[in-house]
Amino acid sequence: MSVVLDHLWQSTAVLAVIGLLTLFFRNNGAHVRHALWTAASLKFLVPLFLLFGWGMDMARVLDVRSPPLAAVETFYAVGQPFSDGPIFRAMPFPSLPAWIGFLVFWLAGIVAILAFWFARWLTLRAAVRTGRRSSIAAPMPVRISSTQIEPGLVGIISPVLLLPQGIMEHLSPAELQTVITHEACHLRRYDNLWAALHMLVQALFWFFPPVWWLGARLMAERERACDEAVLAAGNDPQTYAESILKVCKFYVASPLACAAGVASADLNNRMETIMENRTLVCLNGMKKLLLVSVACVLVQVPLAAGLFWSPGAQGAPACKVEGIMATHTLPPYPPESAKAKETGAVLLNLTIAHNGHVSRAQIAQSSGHSRLDRAALTHVRQNYLWQPLSCASAQTNVRVVFNLGTRPEPFDQARWVKNLQNRGAKVEQLGGNKFQVTLPTPPAAH
Repeated sequence: MSVVLDHLWQSTAVLAVIGLLTLFFRNNGAHVRHALWTAASLKFLVPLFLLFGWGMDMARVLDVRSPPLAAVETFYAVGQPFSDGPIFRAMPFPSLPAWIGFLVFWLAGIVAILAFWFARWLTLRAAVRTGRRSSIAAPMPVRISSTQIEPGLVGIISPVLLLPQGIMEHLSPAELQTVITHEACHLRRYDNLWAALHMLVQALFWFFPPVWWLGARLMAERERACDEAVLAAGNDPQTYAESILKVCKFYVASPLACAAGVASADLNNRMETIMENRTLVCLNGMKKLLLVSVACVLVQVPLAAGLFWSPGAQGAPACKVEGIMATHTLPPYPPESAKAKETGAVLLNLTIAHNGHVSRAQIAQSSGHSRLDRAALTHVRQNYLWQPLSCASAQTNVRVVFNLGTRPEPFDQARWVKNLQNRGAKVEQLGGNKFQVTLPTPPAAH
């Protein structure tokens, strides 16, 4: 669950940044803003942990070594507020029934939305297959359909222009030409492809309102971009505006976003923009540099985080890592694992903080059983202690073995407290089995 929440948080943050950028480019062409919104949409399909993983691979290949960076810790704290580590969580996972309930609910929504869209796609596909070929001059094949669906570009790989029967009775030749020019713009811009990708985003994250709001922004900007292209081609604004109004009057809108038509929801503002026919401001050098810089930051920050998080990159000066063995006890055997006779060994990679506590834990080698992995991860993270370090942090590995033949002895609380006190630690019982352990003041890190 935390992985999904982190991904939505990261994607929403990118969406907010891009939203601010579009304000900065409001006097430029709509194609610029559409490209920015498209980038925000694609971010929902690209989790940051993929870039982070590539950064870790780069660190191993290039043998990068540098001291731990506080900025990397900050990146994880801000970028993954719902998880404890960059990939693995040192926390108990939700119970299996909770996961099943969530997945069933999620998948049910996805299936319902895809089924609804698929039914509409079958309607368009049938209209294309039954439509008759037309000799109307256009940069794509033209078919005349008996449906009352507005003129639109149908298809992604081999798109065709689907025109409703009798459209030439409602539109003059000049008005029809502006409609064809509009659809040709959709063809050049691959608008059906980008719309289909965002429909995938909407299907996957149907429960998340920002993806539907983003879809509306994409639709509005792509239509404005094509409006600007039609006017830039020398067509009369009055003729073009009347063609759109007639299409909206006599025909119904395209049933799918990935079948780009002519109409749009915000018709009043669109008509005003067409009739104004404003001269667009070209991108200057500063704005181009801004776009390139933002793109580089969005890609390079997670790559750099992976590069400097990788254990191979943590080349800090060696310092002594000495565990307080009294705290290194075997975790309780999960009852369900014992019943299923699950055994195995879990290898954990740990980051030990300056004060001797585990700051991060991740699974380096699984036991093959998720219950045993979670039990080891949770127990080590919550109970294991090390002597205070002379450096800022250090990496170490811990192997936890689960063997039904060597079940752990009952936990001796008094002995555990006494061993810690003998090492100079202050142990205060907070109530029940909860203790606050204060280790001796460590030497200054360097």
